[in-house]
Amino acid sequence: MSKRDEYPAGVPCFVDTLTSDLGAVTKFYEGIFGWEFAGPGPIPGDPPGEYMVARVRGHDVAGVGTTPSGGPAVPPAWNTQVAVQSADETAARALDLGGSVLVEPFDAPPAGRLAVL
Repeated sequence: MSKRDEYPAGVPCFVDTLTSDLGAVTKFYEGIFGWEFAGPGPIPGDPPGEYMVARVRGHDVAGVGTTPSGGPAVPPAWNTQVAVQSADETAARALDLGGSVLVEPFDAPPAGRLAVL
């Protein structure tokens, strides 16, 4: 596996998934890939969720979090994040080009800022 410290704009840079059973999912990926998990950290919401980072040999490889409660059911899926210069500018550009912003840009420390398009 190659290691990168930064990603140019337009390049996939991380993947994650949301689940209703964080314990079962982390146990599964730990067993199949040997991932170790750091966390959990909080996901804002009412009630707040949890997010864990999967690691291989000390390097972040993926994220696993709980699905938001109180909203529509979210089917299980892996999400691919793409590096951009500005989440805010990219979300605005997506709207200008006829796309949809499903989640407005927000801070996701320590990774940075993200939006769901």
